[in-house]
Amino acid sequence: LNIIRKTILLKKIFLKFYLKSSKQSEKIVLDYLVKENRPFSAQDLVNNLGGQIGKSAIVKLLDELASQKKINEKVYNKQKVYMTLQVGKL
Repeated sequence: LNIIRKTILLKKIFLKFYLKSSKQSEKIVLDYLVKENRPFSAQDLVNNLGGQIGKSAIVKLLDELASQKKINEKVYNKQKVYMTLQVGKL
């Protein structure tokens, strides 16, 4: 019974850390895309962010942000390129 409680506690701690780190990762990526204001592939972001976020995490995050319409995604053959939303002046 003690082991089950410890396991549940560890899962709760992990989920709190994961949610916090995913929000931080989202902020880091969005801030970087806005600051640079040019298209990037997932690998470009991994290299330019200095390994702060792993490639698989960046790929998932970029796909999620694109599905939420927070960034644009363009597909060229097998390569995906991500960029900030551009607001035009009328």
